[in-house]
Amino acid sequence: MRQQEHGSHGQQLEATWEQHKSETDKLKNQLRDLNDKIEEAKRKKNLLVARQRRAQAQQRIAETMSSLSEKSAFEAFSRMEERIETNERQIKAAAEIDDEFTGDTLQRDFKALERGAGAVSVDTQLLALKQKMGMLGAGSSPSSKALGAGQRDDAEEVAAEIQRPGQGKQN
Repeated sequence: MRQQEHGSHGQQLEATWEQHKSETDKLKNQLRDLNDKIEEAKRKKNLLVARQRRAQAQQRIAETMSSLSEKSAFEAFSRMEERIETNERQIKAAAEIDDEFTGDTLQRDFKALERGAGAVSVDTQLLALKQKMGMLGAGSSPSSKALGAGQRDDAEEVAAEIQRPGQGKQN
């Protein structure tokens, strides 16, 4: 009797175990299906997000392209060039002011003389000064009195004129 009771109880437990096993397998399959659906939903979400971002980027590009034209691009370059030129002028002016207030006055004077020497030659200035001082004869032309114009070299001519002030040059 006990054996039958235990045998029947064992059969009931086996039936219960098989039932639980089938339900567990069914739940595992449902869990796998649910995980697959979740993964598919994530992929779809990522795909939709990417499509949305692409659409927004295309919209921004279209807006940018419609607002830009060849004219506005060249205007931007023109404005940039004007700013650069203004900066260059300001830097040059600042350097000139700095040189004016802190620079060597002797060096500045030499530069001024060098600039002036290009316009009028030193020989012409010397002849004009001699004529003003009366060192050249009244009727003589400045070209014949120019240094280096005669047979003698410059140093001899100047020395001769210094020795005979007021007399003109004699050849």
